[in-house]
This record gives sequence, structure tokens and C-alpha cells, in this order.
Amino acid sequence: MEMIKTAAFNGCVAGLIICAAGTLISEEKFSSQIKLIFSAFFIMVTLSAFRGIDFENISVNEISMNEGYENIERKFDEEMEERIRKNTEYSLREKFHSLGLNFTEITADVQVESNGTVNLLSVSVCTDNPTAAEKILREELGENTEIIINP
Repeated sequence: MEMIKTAAFNGCVAGLIICAAGTLISEEKFSSQIKLIFSAFFIMVTLSAFRGIDFENISVNEISMNEGYENIERKFDEEMEERIRKNTEYSLREKFHSLGLNFTEITADVQVESNGTVNLLSVSVCTDNPTAAEKILREELGENTEIIINP
């Protein structure tokens, strides 16, 4: 959720900068090149919030081209679920470490729907401080995610 907020904020700031710069540059001769540069700047700034996600290991090239579209889509969704689950677990482990909260295991249950929507269904944590863990997880994940805390 924090990455989405950061991406939206970065996009807004980049949009304001592009607007301001666009009004200062009135040269029609290079307008298409300037638009291209502004677009690249906007995309880079907006996507910078997602720089911690490891997209390199999403193995779309391993999928055979002879398979049907449904199989390709299903395999891609499974790979995305796995990557999002691992990144969520990593982020939560880092958060717990930074706050000095002891835990033995953190697991996340993620689902990618057919329309591409990603749902974080539940997070399970084994910790000796369940009150602090639940408070941190509620702040990070909101009210819609099921939190399971095991001692």
C-alpha cells in the first residue's frame, strides 16, 4: 500500500514539474521531443516507487507459445502471486526488524483475480509479542486483510 501511495505522490509531483516546465518552454520546433522527454521523466519518477520489486525473475519466456491463452494467463498470475507474496513477506520482515520486533516466521496469502486485481488475503506471523505485531500489521495492511498471529 505504501508503494502505491509513493507512486501516486511521485506522479503528482512529476506532473506539476512537467506542467511548470511546459509553460516555460514555448518552442514549437522541438515540441514532440520535449513531450517524449517529459513522458519518460514522468514514467521513471512514478515507477521509482516500485524499484524494490524484483521483476527480472518473472519467467514469461519459459511459457510455451503452443499453450492456450488461458494457460499462459494462469501461469503468469501464479508467478505474479508468488512474486507479490515474497515481496510482501520481505517488506514485513524488514519492518519488524527495523522496529526490533522478534518473530520466527511471516507468511502472506495473495490472490490475483482474473481482472488483474491483487488481493492480500491474509498474513500469518509467529511472534512472542502478538499485541505489537497486530498493531504494526494493521497499520501496514489496513482492516480488510486477515491477520493470524501465532505465539
